[in-house]
Amino acid sequence: METNNYQTNEIEIDIWTLLTALWDKLFIIILSALTGAVIFYLFTTLFITPTYDSTTKIYVLNKQNSDNSSITYSDLQSSAQLTKDYMELVTTRPVLEKVISSLGLEKMTYNDLKEKINVSTATDGRIIYIKVTDENPKQAKDIADEIRSAVSSQIVDVMDVEAVSVVEEANLPDEPARPNKLRNMILGALLGFIIAFMVVIVRAVMDDRVKTEEDVEYYLHMSVLGTIPLDDHMKKKTMKKGKKNKKKK
Repeated sequence: METNNYQTNEIEIDIWTLLTALWDKLFIIILSALTGAVIFYLFTTLFITPTYDSTTKIYVLNKQNSDNSSITYSDLQSSAQLTKDYMELVTTRPVLEKVISSLGLEKMTYNDLKEKINVSTATDGRIIYIKVTDENPKQAKDIADEIRSAVSSQIVDVMDVEAVSVVEEANLPDEPARPNKLRNMILGALLGFIIAFMVVIVRAVMDDRVKTEEDVEYYLHMSVLGTIPLDDHMKKKTMKKGKKNKKKK
C-alpha cells in the first residue's frame, strides 16, 4: 500500500512562526482595533438614546425616636428593619399615580414610571436613595422630587411616623449617565483586536505551503540539493504569473 509522506494528520505549531505572522500583520491588527472602536462609537452616538440619572435622598425616623435623648439600640435596629418597608412604598401605585397626575404625565403609565425608578439604601443604613432615569434631565429631576414629596406623605400616613426628612434634593444632571462612549469604544477596539488576532493565528496555523528548506525536509522527507535565489524583478514577475494563472482557472 502506497504511503503519503506529506503529514496531514498532525499540525505542528511553531511559536516563532506565529509571532512572525503577528508581527507581519501588526498594522492590520491595529487597524482592526481602531475600526472596531470607531464603529462602536458611531453606533453609540447614532443609535443609542442617552439617559440621565437624578437622585434624591430621604431619612425616616419613628415617632418613638423623635426625641434624641430616648433613642436606644433596639429603636435603631427597628428603624433599620422598617427601612425596607419604606422602600417598598416608593413604587406603590398610589404614590406613582399621584406623581403622574401632579406632573401631567398622561402618556406615561404606572408601569412605565416604575421602570424608571431605582430605590436603594446603604448597607446597614437608613437613608433611602431614590434614583430616576429619564431621557430628559429636567424631567428626571422633577419626577425624583415629586416622588420624594409623595412618598413622604405616604410613609407618614401608612407607617405612622412623625416626619420624613429630606437629606438631599434631586440634582439636575448635566451629563448623561449612559451610554458610556469611552467604555464602548474600548470594547469595540478590544473586539476588533481579538478578531484580527484570531484570524492571523488561524491562517498561520492552517498554512501548509512549503516555503523553506526546513519545510521540504519536514513535510516531504527530502533533502534540498540547492536553491535558486530570485531578485526583486523575478519575484514580481513570478507573482504576476501566479495571479494570471488564478484568473484563467
